Amino acid sequence: MLLTVVSLFFSRFLISIGIIIVIANSIAEGNYKKKIDFLKQKKTAFLIVLLLIFHLVGLIYTENTAAGLNDIRLKSFILLILFYGISTRLSPKRIDIVLKFYILSAFVASLISIYRFYYIIQPAGIEDLRGIAFVGDNLYQAVFINFAIVLAINFLISGKNKLPYIFSIVLFIFYLFLLNSLTGYVVFFALIIYNLIFVLCNKYNVKLKKYILTISGIILILSISYLSFSVYDFYQKDDINYAKLPQKTVNGNFYTHDTLNKQFENGHYLFLYVCENELRHEWNKRSNISFDNQDKKNQQIKYTIIRYLSSKNLRKDSVGIWQLSQKDIQNIENGYANYLYADNFSIKGRIYLIIWQFDKLINEAYADRQTISQRAVYMKIALEIIKDYFWTGTGPGDVHEISKQYFAKTKSGLSPQYENAVHNQFMYEFVALGIWGGL
Repeated sequence: MLLTVVSLFFSRFLISIGIIIVIANSIAEGNYKKKIDFLKQKKTAFLIVLLLIFHLVGLIYTENTAAGLNDIRLKSFILLILFYGISTRLSPKRIDIVLKFYILSAFVASLISIYRFYYIIQPAGIEDLRGIAFVGDNLYQAVFINFAIVLAINFLISGKNKLPYIFSIVLFIFYLFLLNSLTGYVVFFALIIYNLIFVLCNKYNVKLKKYILTISGIILILSISYLSFSVYDFYQKDDINYAKLPQKTVNGNFYTHDTLNKQFENGHYLFLYVCENELRHEWNKRSNISFDNQDKKNQQIKYTIIRYLSSKNLRKDSVGIWQLSQKDIQNIENGYANYLYADNFSIKGRIYLIIWQFDKLINEAYADRQTISQRAVYMKIALEIIKDYFWTGTGPGDVHEISKQYFAKTKSGLSPQYENAVHNQFMYEFVALGIWGGL
């Protein structure tokens, strides 16, 4: 178990080894009659076995049997829970040791990942979270860090040596913020609300109750207030007198003012004050990447330039290009469309990015390269599939193929290379196995 919990943050291979050892140990122990009796008594054990049986049955009607078998292989990790449950159980003291090692592993992994983000991954903006951790993406890490926060709070309340846990909680919250996972944020605030209710409903020390309620209340109030202000600020746009828009640049070239296009960046309209000829000429003087090529994120760089200049409230002409610093030029080359995104510690930038993605999805049906809005699209497609395959599901091997078929007939806002199956595990089971697998 120690090997497994430590490896969760550092090695996929060692996670598998840890699981294999736990299962092998359970088999080697013998005493099978007692194990079978335990299985009969425990509803959780029954449900784990039932889910795997559903996947095996699903192979009968799935077209892609190889993919169905691979799905079973991926789901087999839940056998860890089953075999640990029927083995000789760890004592409460040893369970605490395992959980403390989990906190320690999360602590070390957080420190290393923070260091990697600020000093090794280059460039490192708020969109560049690939490679921040040894195992999994930012969503995976965010879920595990939330669990580490819960454990640290538990030991903080019940233990005597409080300082290490206080320091760990602070580090975990900072790392969670750095990961910029919407799921991570939602889980974090759901946990705060849940624990507030839990503390209120149980017989804790009155002083402790007041302390926890005060701290949690401050966090919630400040967070909600800042989020509300950020949403309000996002939609504050320039007040433009279209009748008085200038016709020419300082060099005498004509501007293009697309007054019908309402796209904006930091409240500034993208397609006002645009002189593409001047942009091309001056940009090619300042950068080795041609104005007509792509930036390092494979986006058309001219649109990255226009968005970036708009984010700084600069005109899209020769003057605007020369008002950019060399750092700004590098940011654009690296694919940052907003100067806020290049600041790897910007709270405003992180919230702005999330709001921007939802706004693009709702108002323009655009979700390419946007992790949050992509997941929303995947969820929408999954719900459409569930309507048509409610009772049996698509079959565990056909989820990806049928998802592609639904993308083909739906205006999803995604280009083909970004089309994928739903990521949410509960929804995935519902799509693959129908109502029974979903339940």
